[in-house]
This record gives sequence, C-alpha cells and structure tokens, in this order.
Amino acid sequence: MHIGATARASALASYVVTAFAAAFVLSTPAAAAEPPTCAQVEHPPSPEDAADLVELQPNAARPSLDLTVDSKGAAMEDIRFSPQERRRLGKDFKVTADLIEFPRSEGKRFSGTVDVGARTDSAGRTVVLTACANNGGTFEAGRFQGSVSLYGPSLTDFNYAVTLTDKWPAWPALLLLAVAIGVFLLVAWITGSFTFRIKGKPGRKIVAALLAVGFAIAAVVPTYFGTYVSNPAWGANPGAEIPALVAAGFTAAGGGLALAQRLLRPSKNGTDDGAPARR
Repeated sequence: MHIGATARASALASYVVTAFAAAFVLSTPAAAAEPPTCAQVEHPPSPEDAADLVELQPNAARPSLDLTVDSKGAAMEDIRFSPQERRRLGKDFKVTADLIEFPRSEGKRFSGTVDVGARTDSAGRTVVLTACANNGGTFEAGRFQGSVSLYGPSLTDFNYAVTLTDKWPAWPALLLLAVAIGVFLLVAWITGSFTFRIKGKPGRKIVAALLAVGFAIAAVVPTYFGTYVSNPAWGANPGAEIPALVAAGFTAAGGGLALAQRLLRPSKNGTDDGAPARR
C-alpha cells in the first residue's frame, strides 16, 4: 500500500509538472509581429478655388473602419468608398490618407503604431482606405477611436472614423489558467480527491488518477476560448477580468474532476462502473 501510494503521488507530481511545462511553452510570448505597413503615394490636397471636385459618400454598411488587434499584436483592415453621382475615378486618380485624430480611449492615446494609406481599386471605381496597427506586444486593451482624412488634387476632403480594439497578449491568460489548474490539482491531491476505490493492481488507481487530471485540464480549455478568445478587448478591466478567469478555470477543473469521479467510481460488486463499494 505504501509503495502504491508513493507511485501514485510520484506519477501525479510528474503529470502536474508536465502540464505546467506545456502551459509555460504555450504561454511564452512569440517574437513581436512585423508591423504591417500601409504604403501610399503622397499627393497635395485640392486648391481652395478648385471646382468640379469628386465627393465621396460614406460606406452605408460600415459607419467606421474597425480594426481588431489579434493576440500577436497586429491588425490590418480596409474599407471602400464610392464617389457620389457614380462618377468614374480612373486607375490614376490621386488620393492620400492622413490620420488627423490618433486613436484614443477615454483620453488615453493608443501606445502602438497606426498607419493609413489610400488608393483606388483595380477598376478605378472606388477609393480604398487601409489602416494598419501594431501594439508592440504591450499590455494595452480597450476601444480606441480616431479619424482619418482622405484628400487629393481632385477630391473634396473626406473624413471618416477609425475604431481600434486591442487586447492583452494570450500568454497572461494561459499562464493564469495554468496556475488555476495547478492550485486545484494540488488541493485535490492533498484532500484525497484522487483516491479511487478500485480493486486490482496499484497501476489501475494511478491510471484512474491520471485520467481525472486529464478530465480537469480538458474542462479548462473551453474557459480559455469562452473568456479570452471571445473578448476582443480582454484586459481592459484587469481588476475584474483576471479574478473571473481564474475562478472560471478553477470551477471548470472541478467539474472535470467530478465527471471523472462519477465515471470511474467502483460499483457495488467492486467493478469500475456504478455506485461506490459498500462494506
């Protein structure tokens, strides 16, 4: 019995260490993404006394140009504008984009880089505005709003809103969940929650304990996607989001362990399915 308990504890400790090592590798931030570029040709604005200028109309389906910075810290998006009165622009139509209001959130300036560029499409029918952003891997999150101006020698100045949504990188969320799993498994081991009354060789009990650990870890995976991945601005309120993530991970791990215990508990006749054995 002493040898079996020692083997079980050793196997469980080894498994927990492996899980932590895997979580650490997954949570280690990758090299900073190459900042996307929005190259364009600079053109002067239209003269004050210019006539018969082209006027653009807003994009009815998209009231603003929205960029969502991914977990790697980069984003690139474009939007198209048609001229009023269905005027033809031509492939050589000259247009330039300028960021006249840098994105801000509640008065705080976005700390990363934002570039804009403009051109006409391949058919020369619409103006394409492109925006590129990179947060440099910083811990910044929220919705940042700014504005862009489109102008050119034959174009009436046209302003449009830009909204940038940023989130924390993925590794803090993964690391927090790994800590939650580790603490839960440690508490479960100390309280004897991995003890299964299964008859037979000690190895069967070790396998049952490892399966329980696997169930607990697998149950936390949906928490990561449901809490971090689905929230484009995760980290904007760390005081509430971090405890909520840890609590959700701890609860999910508990649910996974409870399911494993239900499936692996012995029956009345000592087999592995059914109610716990009675004396």
